[in-house]
Amino acid sequence: MKKQDTNTLMLGIILLLILFLGIFFMFRWGFIVKEDDKWTFNCPMSDDSNSDANGSGVSADESNEESSEPTCADTDGGDNIYVFGTCTDNEGTVDSDECPQGDGTEYISEAYCLDGGCYGLSKPCPDEYWCWAGECVKYAETERACTSIWNPSQSECSIYGVCESGFSCVYIQADLQFPERCECMPI
Repeated sequence: MKKQDTNTLMLGIILLLILFLGIFFMFRWGFIVKEDDKWTFNCPMSDDSNSDANGSGVSADESNEESSEPTCADTDGGDNIYVFGTCTDNEGTVDSDECPQGDGTEYISEAYCLDGGCYGLSKPCPDEYWCWAGECVKYAETERACTSIWNPSQSECSIYGVCESGFSCVYIQADLQFPERCECMPI
């Protein structure tokens, strides 16, 4: 047998041994388990067992065996843009849903639990919704900054537009320079 063939054979044996030991320890340490006649991959060192499919965390009665404290909790139940929520993890980090560009704008920063920690994700509110006070709400349900109303109708400006004291939100028709808009004008 040539030396090169011997080296290749030894490398193959070493790789098979590493594969066998890897699988053995995955069973031994609980990474691979059999539940209800099905083999599943389980990662006992992660916090995935502490959060449901939408990342909402756990309540105290759903916590793991090691601790009676939840690893993360979100008051709006997780990734829910339609309800204001506050996320708190076990290290005391608090993150709340917010409108990063201000009330009456398109985007929301949604705080939620993932892997035992609080995370935020910026996303647009659906059509006909605004971000208002950390939740996506229908246009018709909110007052908003006068100048943030996009493509307004004549009545939208006066009904929903909010200006500083002494000013009124009025509809301005489109002209050659600007599209139709709402502006704060002195009363």
